Amino acid sequence: MPFSSMYIGASGINAHGSWMDVIGNNLANANTIAYKGSQALFGTLMSETLPGGVRYEGGTNAFPSQKGLGVGVSEIRMDISQGSFEPGETATDLAIGGQGYFRVVNGADNTAFYTRAGNFRFDREGLLVDPHGFALQGWMLDQDGAHVGSTTDIRLPMVTETVDGHEIQVVKSDPRATGAITLSVNLDSTSADRTSDPGNPFFSLLGAYDGRSEPPLSTDAAIYQTSIDVYDAEGVKHTLTVSFDRVDVPGDTAGRQYYEFIVSGEPGEDGRAGLAGTSAAGLYMAGTLCFSANGEVVNMSAYTLASGAGEVKDLANWTLADLDAAGHPQLGAAFASAAGTGVAQTISLDLGLSSGTDSWSAPAGSSAAGVGSDAAHLAGLAEASRDAMSVTAYATPSVTILQNQDGYAEGYLRNVHFTQDGLLVGEFTNGVEEALYQVSLYDFNSEYGLRREGGNLFTAGAGAGAVSEGVPDSGGFGSVNGQTLESSNVDMVTEFANMILSQRGFQANSKVITTSDNILNTLIQTKR
Repeated sequence: MPFSSMYIGASGINAHGSWMDVIGNNLANANTIAYKGSQALFGTLMSETLPGGVRYEGGTNAFPSQKGLGVGVSEIRMDISQGSFEPGETATDLAIGGQGYFRVVNGADNTAFYTRAGNFRFDREGLLVDPHGFALQGWMLDQDGAHVGSTTDIRLPMVTETVDGHEIQVVKSDPRATGAITLSVNLDSTSADRTSDPGNPFFSLLGAYDGRSEPPLSTDAAIYQTSIDVYDAEGVKHTLTVSFDRVDVPGDTAGRQYYEFIVSGEPGEDGRAGLAGTSAAGLYMAGTLCFSANGEVVNMSAYTLASGAGEVKDLANWTLADLDAAGHPQLGAAFASAAGTGVAQTISLDLGLSSGTDSWSAPAGSSAAGVGSDAAHLAGLAEASRDAMSVTAYATPSVTILQNQDGYAEGYLRNVHFTQDGLLVGEFTNGVEEALYQVSLYDFNSEYGLRREGGNLFTAGAGAGAVSEGVPDSGGFGSVNGQTLESSNVDMVTEFANMILSQRGFQANSKVITTSDNILNTLIQTKR
């Protein structure tokens, strides 16, 4: 009957009209950050079974005769495929390469939302927020890069300082005292011994050093000197100088080469108790280096002044240095502050040689006094192991190849960047890069169950299932790309093609209605 066909045509018009709504919304969001397009899927409404059809014996209707009664939109499905990447304007523009969603929280009511749109900015309170002011979630990190507690708002650790009578908020990097020095030099094997004490040739520089003089060690006393800046606990810079001199050891049939060295600083900055104004002020370590005939270092010794020692230049008071966990010798320093006292700090000296057992072999005892002029009495690192960047003694000019230390002064934040594993790294004026937070990512049993809330935000509806939290670029979660944004995944060519199909379907269904109307008019005219 034409009555039912009119309703069928009307259902087709409604369905294709809804499809056009979906297409229009996709095209409207073709340039929306991280927009996920939608697809309208049709389904039959119901069917009417007509008399007849093929029947088996017993009356079973094997092939029923049915006619459809219309169409409807059975599902509008979200396209969860990833959009392409485009350059962002700032380091806080983020895109997820792979699986996962960002989580943002409305601070007013603690409502959580999920999004792929990573157009975040820091607000005036240092909070990293989306365009709605909702805070991005992540883990705070300690100095070792470990997570602190559970996820929280990502917020720059701002402090208030007074500058020229005005209070300003800044992000600071606290100073760090130097705890390790790495030094690699080449010592010219053709050089001659410049400072020699016949009774104690391996400690001639120690004997020549005088912290009461200026300079404490004459410039021609050593064949080579190199300096490195270190920092105390307050971030104040101090300079340490390592001086090397050749030691002539006649009668060494193995052809070994020997050098002595001392580590010294400015005598007036020595804050160790009882050393101010003494000949050992500023002198922190003395030692020896032994090289093979081909210039490779094979062993070393290192001595420091014993705590509470009496005569500071007496070799009996210079004992073997402590070794750190990596088998490198350590010196004890205390740099004087404005008050004249110093905070003790321990600094390891890595010359490319370490002990495999964190211990010394000491044939002449633990003090420097027992060495004398006999190289066989030199202490050495037990089970010494040489690194690739160790000190050398080649027949080339003396030169510093590498020097490094792990301390720094305080600094102020000048920029940030994100790594692929979601670390928010602060770049400070003191040259330090410090990981402050790590962005957390979230995934669901079914992304199709997410509910759109507008503004590129989703909530986890019941259909999404359980939510899982994880670290970017690990455990199936995607990577985080800084200064990058994810584009809409709408394919405009496909949408224009669908628009034509929707229009044709709409026209065809409207034709069904007009044709059914003509049939009804014909029936009415027949009755008249």
